[in-house]
Amino acid sequence: MLFTAVGFGVVVAFRNLRSGRGDRRGAARVWGIIFLGGMVIWLLSAEHVVHGWELRLLTSAVMQYLLAATVNAALYLAIEPYVRRRWPDSLISWTRLLSGRFRDSLIASHILAGFLLFTVTSLMINTANIFAAVPPQMEQVFTMNSAASFSAGLLNRAASSLLIATTWLLLTVLFRVILRRMWIADVVGCIAIALLAGVDYNSPYAFAITAGTTSISIYSVFWLLRRFGFLAAVSFWLLMNVLFIPITFTGWYAGRSMVILAIPVAIAAWALWVIVSSQRVTSTTSPT
Repeated sequence: MLFTAVGFGVVVAFRNLRSGRGDRRGAARVWGIIFLGGMVIWLLSAEHVVHGWELRLLTSAVMQYLLAATVNAALYLAIEPYVRRRWPDSLISWTRLLSGRFRDSLIASHILAGFLLFTVTSLMINTANIFAAVPPQMEQVFTMNSAASFSAGLLNRAASSLLIATTWLLLTVLFRVILRRMWIADVVGCIAIALLAGVDYNSPYAFAITAGTTSISIYSVFWLLRRFGFLAAVSFWLLMNVLFIPITFTGWYAGRSMVILAIPVAIAAWALWVIVSSQRVTSTTSPT
């Protein structure tokens, strides 16, 4: 599904460029965010050496993140005209964020919407996993690594959330184009994605519980995309990638778990402050 989505996106992106459609400025900013963020990750995580081999490491990193940035920009160019025509409201907050309007209440509200949906779906899935006796998944505990490697891991999780949200939006558009009707596209997308990830096949009982909760969660992400837009989906996957890291409150590396928890708390506090301050300004400037 990923290769199909990327191949479809590249072809459509070339067509949009040739016809003069697409948000080229937004695609360029997405490209810059992915490439520069990837190079910072490489600087923090690579084993640097004072040798000619360092040039080869640099060349490899540039090639890798040039590819990642170009694929992301191509996917954005492919889906942006279609989304702007079909769901014009879904890109407003994302465009405002790219333009640097960090005190916009619409941006803050859409970020909080993504955070709230993640909280609800996480509670539902974790509760279902307890009843279905699903064993916990093993994750890399990179909180025990060096400070540089830990920072690189957080940046990598943040950058991957943008790629996941873009691919998710592209799959939504692809299902919609092929199946025509929105509700049929959502149902087929939920079934296809749920069967690939998040479903336990150890017993019929576990399968029924996990398949049901996963399908509901996936459908809620489709709904989030259409109701609140692309930025809400990015914030959802950002929280998913960051809080999926194993967190511990004991041991010498417990402080880094506090850093992981502090990131969504700080973002949510900023979003609430933006919303409250904008409402205060509106109430003081409104006519009596």
